[in-house]
Amino acid sequence: MANKRKLFFKRVFLSSFAIFFGFSPALPVFSMQASDPIEQINGVQFWDQNRNIDIFTIINPEAVLTIGKGVEITFSGEGALFVAGNLVIDGTVKNPVKIRGINGYNKTLIFVENFGKADFRNAEFIADTSAVLMSKQNAISVNGGGILEMEACKIYNNYTGIKLSYVYGANIKVNRSKFFGNVVAVDNSEYESEENVLPDFSYNWWGSVVGPERSPISGDIDSSDWIRNENFHDPVIIVPGIALSEKEFFGLGEWKIDPILHTYDNLIETFQANGYIKDKDLFVFPYDWRKSNVDTAQLLRDKINAIKSQSNGWPKVDIVAHSMGGLTARQYIEFDDYQGDVDQLVTLATPQNGASASYLTWEDGSFDPKDVFNYFSQKHFSHLAEKDGYGSIFDYIHEWPASSVEELLPVYDYLYDADNNGQLRVYPQNYPVNLFLQKLNSAENIEKLKNVEFDKIIAVDGTNTNTITGYIVEKFDWNDHWVNGKPIKWDNLLQRSQGIIRGVGDNTVPLESAKSDNIATDENLQVNSNHLDLVTKSQAEVFEFLNDYPISQEVTRWHIPDLLDIMVHSPVDIQVIAPDGKRVGKDFPTGQILNEIEGAFYSGYGAQAEFITIPNPLTGEYKILAQGTGAGNYEIEAARYRENEASSEIQETVAMAQGIAAVGQGDEVILYVQPSGEVIIDNDFIPPAISISSPAEGKSYLNDKILPITYLASDNKSDSDKIAVQLYLDNATTTVSVVDLAFQKTGGHSLKIAAQDEAGNAASTEVRFSVFATVDSTAANAAKFAGLGMIKKSQAVILTAQLKALKVQFAVLDKLKTNNRISAKAKSAGTKVLETVINKQIDLLIKEIQKMSGKGVDANTISLFVDALKYIRIK
Repeated sequence: MANKRKLFFKRVFLSSFAIFFGFSPALPVFSMQASDPIEQINGVQFWDQNRNIDIFTIINPEAVLTIGKGVEITFSGEGALFVAGNLVIDGTVKNPVKIRGINGYNKTLIFVENFGKADFRNAEFIADTSAVLMSKQNAISVNGGGILEMEACKIYNNYTGIKLSYVYGANIKVNRSKFFGNVVAVDNSEYESEENVLPDFSYNWWGSVVGPERSPISGDIDSSDWIRNENFHDPVIIVPGIALSEKEFFGLGEWKIDPILHTYDNLIETFQANGYIKDKDLFVFPYDWRKSNVDTAQLLRDKINAIKSQSNGWPKVDIVAHSMGGLTARQYIEFDDYQGDVDQLVTLATPQNGASASYLTWEDGSFDPKDVFNYFSQKHFSHLAEKDGYGSIFDYIHEWPASSVEELLPVYDYLYDADNNGQLRVYPQNYPVNLFLQKLNSAENIEKLKNVEFDKIIAVDGTNTNTITGYIVEKFDWNDHWVNGKPIKWDNLLQRSQGIIRGVGDNTVPLESAKSDNIATDENLQVNSNHLDLVTKSQAEVFEFLNDYPISQEVTRWHIPDLLDIMVHSPVDIQVIAPDGKRVGKDFPTGQILNEIEGAFYSGYGAQAEFITIPNPLTGEYKILAQGTGAGNYEIEAARYRENEASSEIQETVAMAQGIAAVGQGDEVILYVQPSGEVIIDNDFIPPAISISSPAEGKSYLNDKILPITYLASDNKSDSDKIAVQLYLDNATTTVSVVDLAFQKTGGHSLKIAAQDEAGNAASTEVRFSVFATVDSTAANAAKFAGLGMIKKSQAVILTAQLKALKVQFAVLDKLKTNNRISAKAKSAGTKVLETVINKQIDLLIKEIQKMSGKGVDANTISLFVDALKYIRIK
């Protein structure tokens, strides 16, 4: 024992001596002369290119060398790497770092000496020879007080994998790695510890299902909890995004991961098809998505602790997090309660810097109608607000409060001030502030992500530019709504889009926020997908980010473009029977929950509002059974949501039924789900269904066109010829089937159609459209009016000539605006001058037209021309 202690301190001294004089007399497998060439590494270096090391290379004390992912380091000749400072190998599962000797290399590749530290992740150490016994290569040697930490590495086909010489046991930690094909996997024959701590080699694969008993290990190490399967993996936790967890019995049951849209089912089943076992090494983490991510991160920590305990102390987990779930996972990793137990974090479509769409929800309780994800989020919030007795989604978000909405607000510039010439505001001045995301994205906290392999998968929905990226806002403050500004034209459904700026993204998260260049990542992948479909479309890549073996099978059976949502408002409970006889809802005799329809979800009974969702419903007759739980009126609302595959927009049809409930009394309502997409309830009190195909809601039409009025009025009981229909154009009754837009003012218009069936049930539908004018359409109308005798042909000729001159001036203006050969200042000045000239010309033309009132032209015709010219006038 005493002799070994003397030898140990001698080796420590010689190793330290070698650091300063460039040679190592203490190493039995490496010899060199003082005259041999030496390369010394000082300071901080990063190697991101392949490299051959053919001379003795020293990482000096306090120096740091990092070798990046995918790099291959080849040793030849007299090459070796002597670590007296810090060596970091930072590979990824997909792109490991490869360390190899060539041509039967018979030396040690890397020496970790006293005071040196080596931290390796996802590295492979291999002798480049077909016959292991021909090679005398030793991969790693650790001496004295050297520190070695290795994770997820492969050490194979070496003579000796890791050689330990009189080390401190606590300094050696090699876990979740693979040893195979080595003559000696680990040599610790010179080890004797007074601290009674063996080097930690637990949770490793030793090249055999029988583990270290048959592995070539010399000396004592802690090889406990060894792995019995070469293709082992960390447990995986799937963390969903906002509004993609649901709880049965409105808070009394268990949280489930998206049982409505089934966003994660394909991913879960794909993992299971490739060797993972649910609740053993594959876990889901549904949660109360309304709460702060800070609170949810604490629950995530508890979940990880439970998994580690269940998995016999397995030290690491992998996290796959979608949307806001990525922020929850980052919150855990980046803050003080992190336990160092996450190996990989893969985020899918996570708004790393926030999502502009959340501004609508935070400021007004509104949602982007173009986005499927936000559409269903609105349904979630609406159900919950009603259940908890809040008058609106806005009140619910701010008073409950739903902190997650605030934590999704952007931390970048996205508001353009309409009251200040459209100037872009600089965040955070005059913005709703997101302190959570500001803190999460601080440089100090982002640095902590380097403790894990962090991979981002980003969705971009083709060439669409439907993702909200910003707003043009004006001052408005009503009852705490729109405190930071309301998007212009927001109250006008036809013009609402003028206040919304859209760009590239996944229809929910802008591309720049998902990319988040301010947050470094190990692996990046961009996928052509929308926000929800990304989970399925990227599942093969997710799997291969986490595992060093390829995926063998993908599951893609879950796709929900069509959803039937049946809601009931007190005081009744419900059960639904599908056309094929399968049931979902409350079993009235037993009080049990029925769910015989795959993928259906029942919120549970005992609340003021209940709902049942059925994905991809069958067409045909559904029976809705209602049983009274009290006395009073009740209402059943059946809504069908179908996704337009081309635009990702939702088409909604709704049918309503009402009744009077008594305790224990049962009612039955028949619901027809039509192939056309409609839902119809078979009751005498159901009003006619009206659909208007022309004019289209929100569409703008040129004022020289003929607009057909096309609609369909149908009823569940009455034949179409028995339905009384009345048309209203701009609130005035009309019987026309077409509208000549030449006789309509520019701006907004409405068409309302009212219908009444034989039972007296009445309904009405209204669409809003708008009319606009151009120089060409105004000229066309001049010719039309002349042909009708409303103006003289000579007057029409003069007007047409003046309009042609005006068109030339507009063309010059457009050419000036697109001229990049002149300075911006000159372009701006020229544009203002030319716009003034054009407007003056229009004003003169208006005056000339007004003078026609005494020349045989009636006031209405003059008014139409003046209206069109004022529309053309540059604002």
